[in-house]
Amino acid sequence: MAVLDFFSREAGQRRRKLLDEYIGDNIEQFIPPNLRALAGFVAEANPVAGMGNAMQSSRVVFDPEQTKEARLRAAADMGMEMAFAVSPAVLARMGYLTPVAGAMESLLGGSPTTEAIKEEAGKRVADATGIARSVASGDMEALGEVFQRGSDAQSLSAAAPSDQFPLVMDYDDIEVVDPIDLVGATFTPTPADLLAAGVRSEGTTAAGNVRNTELQGGVLFPLQKPYYDADVGWLVDAKGKATTKLGKDADYIGVTAMSQQAHQSNRSVADTYLGELEAFVKDGRITPENIKAINKEIRDYGKNTTQPELKRLKDFVGFDSPNFEAYMRSIGFDARAAVSKQMAAPKMEKYGVPNFQRVLDESIEPQFIGQNVGDTLLFFKPDRERGIIDLEAEGLPTHTSYDHGFGRQGELFRMKMPVSRGLMYPDFEAEYATRPSMLTPSGQVNEANVAYAFGRALPTQTMTVDQARNIQEATDLEMLRNPTQARMIESAVNGQWSTSLTPKKDGGVSPADYERALKRNPSYPSLEPYTAADITAGKKSGELVTQQLGGGDIYFSLKKNPDYTWMNDGKPIPELGPNEVDLVGVINNEKGAKGIAGPAILGKAIEDGATVLNAFAVPSEQYPQGFLNNLYGGYGFEEIKRVPFSKEFYIQDRGQEAYDDLLRQWRSEGWDESQGFPDVVLMKWKGTDEQRTNASQRVFETGFEGFGSRETRDFVGEAEGASKQGSRSSSGQQASGQDNRQGNRGAVQSGGGSPISSRLRGGLDEFRDLTPLQKQNLGLLSDRGR
Repeated sequence: MAVLDFFSREAGQRRRKLLDEYIGDNIEQFIPPNLRALAGFVAEANPVAGMGNAMQSSRVVFDPEQTKEARLRAAADMGMEMAFAVSPAVLARMGYLTPVAGAMESLLGGSPTTEAIKEEAGKRVADATGIARSVASGDMEALGEVFQRGSDAQSLSAAAPSDQFPLVMDYDDIEVVDPIDLVGATFTPTPADLLAAGVRSEGTTAAGNVRNTELQGGVLFPLQKPYYDADVGWLVDAKGKATTKLGKDADYIGVTAMSQQAHQSNRSVADTYLGELEAFVKDGRITPENIKAINKEIRDYGKNTTQPELKRLKDFVGFDSPNFEAYMRSIGFDARAAVSKQMAAPKMEKYGVPNFQRVLDESIEPQFIGQNVGDTLLFFKPDRERGIIDLEAEGLPTHTSYDHGFGRQGELFRMKMPVSRGLMYPDFEAEYATRPSMLTPSGQVNEANVAYAFGRALPTQTMTVDQARNIQEATDLEMLRNPTQARMIESAVNGQWSTSLTPKKDGGVSPADYERALKRNPSYPSLEPYTAADITAGKKSGELVTQQLGGGDIYFSLKKNPDYTWMNDGKPIPELGPNEVDLVGVINNEKGAKGIAGPAILGKAIEDGATVLNAFAVPSEQYPQGFLNNLYGGYGFEEIKRVPFSKEFYIQDRGQEAYDDLLRQWRSEGWDESQGFPDVVLMKWKGTDEQRTNASQRVFETGFEGFGSRETRDFVGEAEGASKQGSRSSSGQQASGQDNRQGNRGAVQSGGGSPISSRLRGGLDEFRDLTPLQKQNLGLLSDRGR
């Protein structure tokens, strides 16, 4: 559809080949001194300010005191900038190429004429500044987002790729179209939950999942090979619904996002959860007696509910019934949702059931985490002549939830970014926004009512020139991932932290919410298991204070006067004073806000007085001395002591099941038993009181390079040889300790050990420059521009 489409599959493959050639096994070619002049020239060669990062990288590359790992990482940054920018930028500066042509020369393998660029650049190719900013990041994660699939693990942590229903392409490889090319075309939506596709569940704990349920989407359903090859566009659970959708007089159907929780009523999720329940029973984590008690809870709910459609749950057959699957297919959407909600209720925890929210978290399509309800994610042209498709009659694989569907003509396509409901269907928004039934008592728009009406009305919209231009501008972003990331950035830079010292009704942190968030976190086995009672007691004594970012699922706590004598045979640790403040209880469940939690939490914690922390130093091939201590070192925390992990104390404190889950977690981080158990590392902050001032904002400032002295920031890299020496007592025996020595692994994620990732730097720059239309598309403004 777009000859010069920057995001086409073929162009992505060419770029990937170039990346492999330049930063593969021959990365050392960028280190020799003869390249110093060239590295210094990068800043002048490209007009984009971000290219100055090459200068910083080059200083690390040629510093003989840096570790090999640090030099290679910096060389990758510098080399990418040089390889993709220097040559065409030189020509551009000399006037022989426009900046866009220069970027295309490097990235697409050839440049069009100036006339062609003038005609196509605004429509077909990302602007030069955006391309260069992404390239200049020198960051595989960033490049993967702009060019092709990045370095993030694409399979779910609780799932494995499906052999039966593999995806024919990634979402990023779907053709990107310019909305201007669609002027005059008509569109209608089909809402979809965000269930993952192309994977099968393997469980959220070490117990596994006995059913290994195939997850079939969701939004990406049509990309699964059996259905894609048969040109099946969409599925429905009844012929009547297929007739309704096919009867819509629209050229294209746009697949729109339901809520982040909507897949809880998907039969695949019910089957996945049942597989985990059965695995828990098999593993001895849940007894048959408790299964019977759980079944009774569901039946009692059916007896007591006032909703007629849910009354039939009084005859719930039970999770252990051989007729469970047939029953779940028969009860309908609302009843299935009610069962799911009951399983997610806190009262179920006493029965030792799997964490239902974890199942939801791990069965959602990772690429759509953080999207707003109503965002249009992809499009296809329905094949009306083909009519209704009966899967069984056409010899197609059965689907867990649907029997019928309809075909598609041509290929799937998408916009550069998902498009909000208000920008994709402005006529619907204008009509419904002022209806009394769509307003709250205070006169504000009731988004839940509008979303429900949207799903019922399935409006038709004709793309106008003005609408297309609005979508062009709104989706013209390179580094910001999704609305949740943008909202968390907004909350962080505006200091929107709430505290457990304030009651929830007044905007404070709910202790119960914190406990649920903790148990939901994949790193729960390596986190101190604080309870709501602990947070409440800490509030009364002032010894433990929990903070939450922007009402999201990002938390941390500060604990006064921590006792670390367990790391030193019961004796005080000389480097610690009498008034230390421990950073504990770090949680980040906002997967859509990747990159924000680390600097936001550490900046705020340092500002509020954090002086110490402890963490598991989980060794991996990339971080042989541990990742988290590398990360924390960039914020001024210096390692002062290591002690070996004690399996016996951990099991005594948390139990065998938690220990099994802990090992599973470590393995997911690249660890295996041959590397030995991770040490518990104690770190103390070495910054100054001046650096504490406004630290929560300073971490997001351009040019932020970490806290503490240069020696502190480089501590991890320089101390690799010495750190292991202090991991055992002088007698060679494991250090004695109390039963709380599991360490605070936390859930802060970052990359490369640097304080601020290049992707986040780019995202912050884009956030600060967002236009009103871009804010509207991200949900930072309502779709009606308020």
